[in-house]
Amino acid sequence: MLFDLWGAPGLSPFSGGATVGCALFRGYWAESNMHKKVMALITAIGVSAGLLLVTPAPAHAGANGFSSYSGGTLVRAVGGAVNSGLTAASALTTTEMGKSTGNSTVGVIVPGILQTGAVKSSQATSFANSGLTQQIVSKATVADVNVLGLVKVRAIETTATAGLKLGLPFANTNSVLTGVSIPGRVVPAAVPKNFTVTIPGVAEIVLNASATSTTMTPDITARAAAVGVKVTLLQSLGGLNTGTEIFVTPANAAYGYIPGSPIGGAAWATNVLAAAGTVAQASSGPTAYTSMPLGGTNGVTIRNSTANVNLPGVALADAATSSANGTVTMTNTKGLMTASVGKVNLFDGLIKADAISVEAGIDSGPPAVTHQARTVIANLRIGGAYVNADANTTITVAGLGIVVVNYQKITGSSTTTIGLQITLTTAAYGLPAGAIVQVAYARIYLVS
Repeated sequence: MLFDLWGAPGLSPFSGGATVGCALFRGYWAESNMHKKVMALITAIGVSAGLLLVTPAPAHAGANGFSSYSGGTLVRAVGGAVNSGLTAASALTTTEMGKSTGNSTVGVIVPGILQTGAVKSSQATSFANSGLTQQIVSKATVADVNVLGLVKVRAIETTATAGLKLGLPFANTNSVLTGVSIPGRVVPAAVPKNFTVTIPGVAEIVLNASATSTTMTPDITARAAAVGVKVTLLQSLGGLNTGTEIFVTPANAAYGYIPGSPIGGAAWATNVLAAAGTVAQASSGPTAYTSMPLGGTNGVTIRNSTANVNLPGVALADAATSSANGTVTMTNTKGLMTASVGKVNLFDGLIKADAISVEAGIDSGPPAVTHQARTVIANLRIGGAYVNADANTTITVAGLGIVVVNYQKITGSSTTTIGLQITLTTAAYGLPAGAIVQVAYARIYLVS
């Protein structure tokens, strides 16, 4: 199966249907048999707050949809634990050409495991071939890579492209690696796709990893997924267990026709956003990430989960999960994003909660757009004191920063809920001033 950035394996990013794939990204996003009903029942010990609003309904029409996502690095331990989320991540979901976004960091350090120089990721839609091609291009670049001393690379540029050319879907990928060094192995200067080196009993290394697929029926789709370097441990090493996977420059891109009004959304358990120009530590990147396919999920809930989140000094949590469920038809678009996490411990116990779950929902109508935002927080404590979960409660914590509890924001076309959002006003716990820590994030929106 193709493991990508749109939620669950084996699901089209546009229609929720089956797609061709491979085991290239096994473990990148969790397999369905790892899904856990972590927060199915929150008892009366939790505090719940919800919001329901109605706004005018938009018109519906079919559209070409484009979606992509890339980043610098990801370390996923065996058993679903996350040692480091996707760093310098950027994503784009749109129906329009000429859109772009990006992200960067001056370097990544996962102590004893991974170190890099500058990282950049970017997404862009554009016309090509004298306007006969519509495409989305996802890129990730990184310099001076060192993974456990097993593989070193001077520079990597990974590209994934998907779109429609002369009425037909297409997808392609490529990773250009320069200065590759693997002890005791000879690597070609021009690294071919899916070039694999096995160090017996130690690790499997895949360079220029690639997977693509296109379909014409029942839906017109194109998907491209690439990774510059993927390392799978065959024995415990660097404090990591056998089966741990390390990804460098993952990039994904997809195209599909949406026979209705497209939908978008994202959810995750934890995320640390540091200011541009700082070094991304092991605490960076979204964990248990799920996104909403542009064409919905045909009413099927897709999930991603991790057994635990271990970001030393910043965030510890158990049983993190997120989900997406959406339906797109010619007359109606609706969906729900959720995120939940248990046994939350932030900043060495300064902030704790037994469990946090959030929901963000939207229904295009007719007759009107309906929004739903809901948060459940069980036994939230800040500095040892119990705190309620009223919407958009703001608390200033000395020596740390500003904590927003049960963040909720609703616009005419979107719904956002965040269980906890902490903005550091001073450097602390290995993070720079201005860093943002999020726990239980869900956002859903109608794509214009």
